[in-house]
Amino acid sequence: MKRKSYLLTTLFSILLLHNSLCYAQWETEGPHGGPVNALITVNNTVYAGTNNGVFRSGNNGVTWQKANNGIERKAVAALTAKGTMLFAGVYDHGVYVSVDNGSTWAPKNNGLANFYISSIFTASNGKIFVATSDGVFVSTNNGDSWNLANTGIPATYSIYTFAQMGDTVYGGSYGMGLYRTVNDGTTWTSVTDGFPTNCFVYAIISNANTLYAGTSAGIFKSENRGQTWISSNTGFPSYMWAKAFAVKEGFIFAGTYSEGIFVSANNGNSWNPVNTGIPDMPFPTGLPHNYPSVYNLLNTGTALLASTVNGNYITFNYGVAWAESNQGIEGTDVKAITANGNGVLAGTELNGIYKLQTNGHNWISDNAGLSSHDIYALTSKGNTVFAATMNEGVFKSNNNGSSWQQADAGLTSDAVTLEAGSSAVFAITRGAIATPSALYYTTDEGSSWIEIPTGFAGGMSALHVKDTVLFVGTTAGTLYTSAYNSIQWQNISTGLPAAKINAVLKYNDLLYAGTEAGLYKSTDNGNSWLPASTGLTNDTITDLLEQSGILYASTWGDGVFISYNAGVSWLPYNNNLYNPFIYSMVQHNDKLFAATSSAVYSAPLVTTGVGKPNKEIAIKLYPNPANGLIYYKVETTDEITLQATNSKGELVYSYKGAAREYIDLSSLASGVYFINIQTDKGMVTDRIIIQ
Repeated sequence: MKRKSYLLTTLFSILLLHNSLCYAQWETEGPHGGPVNALITVNNTVYAGTNNGVFRSGNNGVTWQKANNGIERKAVAALTAKGTMLFAGVYDHGVYVSVDNGSTWAPKNNGLANFYISSIFTASNGKIFVATSDGVFVSTNNGDSWNLANTGIPATYSIYTFAQMGDTVYGGSYGMGLYRTVNDGTTWTSVTDGFPTNCFVYAIISNANTLYAGTSAGIFKSENRGQTWISSNTGFPSYMWAKAFAVKEGFIFAGTYSEGIFVSANNGNSWNPVNTGIPDMPFPTGLPHNYPSVYNLLNTGTALLASTVNGNYITFNYGVAWAESNQGIEGTDVKAITANGNGVLAGTELNGIYKLQTNGHNWISDNAGLSSHDIYALTSKGNTVFAATMNEGVFKSNNNGSSWQQADAGLTSDAVTLEAGSSAVFAITRGAIATPSALYYTTDEGSSWIEIPTGFAGGMSALHVKDTVLFVGTTAGTLYTSAYNSIQWQNISTGLPAAKINAVLKYNDLLYAGTEAGLYKSTDNGNSWLPASTGLTNDTITDLLEQSGILYASTWGDGVFISYNAGVSWLPYNNNLYNPFIYSMVQHNDKLFAATSSAVYSAPLVTTGVGKPNKEIAIKLYPNPANGLIYYKVETTDEITLQATNSKGELVYSYKGAAREYIDLSSLASGVYFINIQTDKGMVTDRIIIQ
């Protein structure tokens, strides 16, 4: 045993948490929704394929739960079922199969030459058809193996959709019309006789003896098993892509690219729009309407569901009225997040801006006045929130997002980065044809923006404002700094890698640069840099934040890390953070919020009490540093739970029972460890060094 040391070193480094460092609970309440690419129903359960795997509903799509273990964060393009087996076609990842109602998924790609899946379908004889960029494949053994079945279809054209009538399987192509096979895909024949040539076929459905095809030239139907076809566009915009069909009790529904949903009560002889409750988004498309693109329509028996580019909509009255139905679906790409004294706002890729409700749960849409719902960036200055949008400029809100007004006079292209300083708001613009990317500032809430000359080589990719000092990082890995009121730029990149800079942080006398080649730290105002990535498991740093002397670093793929020692070493802070792909972070009250590619997650801030012992619960560890035998004292009469973790967050020691006088960690290697003790009064964490 290593020698005992009785030198008393009282160290109060108290972390009073609702949960310990390694067991901190991340949680999310949305925003819910995001693109839903596919819908099927099996045994009264509805399954939705999203850009974040699969979700399922046992109440006709009213609420949803995750069903994506093994398929999470993968974009599911298509779904089918054979009995109780579920098949998912996944963009770039091939076919996944579940035999336990979607609880777990596993790939089945033996024989597939291309994993980019556009459609998957179960024929009446049990054979599975899957469409890839290399053609159609068929499986006769539940996906255990796949064989090419593409004869007759041009090799460069993919199949988008399948349907069946009798013994004939139909395949709608990308740009070459409709094909059919009567021999399980051994050969395919082009459908003509009134069917438009060289069109895109997005949807096919059979209803009694009639086939309907949704194409890039509207709707066509056949009343003789596909032998001849006629246009079925009365009341339906023939210029509009028909992308989905559903049949419900004598009514045929058709979903479109931007004109919403139509219904026919007379076998497609005429159509009427039924869009009440579906948002007609404001971004100009050159078309009469901009309803969200409909990917699928599904008759659940009780309801009709429409899956769209911005989530599900549900109707219980044949389309008379629709309502959003995304509770529980985590598939919204949250590109930006900001907070001020009034709350937290999140900007998404397709669905605009959401505001966290005052009770701390659930998000509500806040897009009044926005003419684009594709958000690049958010920032807050006082009670004013700024939002940068795609193609429509910058907007501001003085009522925490309840309404928005244009605020981009002087900007020459889209702003893609926003940052608020003490006396101004700054923006980096993307640039356009003959318009270079540029740096701007405004001191009048966006009534006028003034360009700040730069002359940088390489695009600007990061912006940080500390008091009156600007820091600008580039895609080439160069970092510049200047006082914004003097504009004398200094290159402070010596020691930084030639990798894109995503985040910059100035904290006290230290400077940090988060790059796509790791984290770097400077102690001399950027004159020199050294790596500061010890403990980080991902080199792509997306954001940096400091609160109460503790540093937070987010990554693209490995979640969040924290450092107690100014970046000397890092610990993971990821329990229950189910999406580790993080764009940015923000602090609000006592919580940390992370914007991810599927939702916003929140966790308690790690608060330190160095020099300020907590009167309710305190821990004394000594000696520190130690040689393995560590004495501790905790004031409690109840049993305790004591755990020790290493610098990687791994559990190396655990004890539950009555408080003891010491713990023996002499078998552990030298290094930094964290002791977590749970008592009846709460949980605390302290750091110990073993020599």
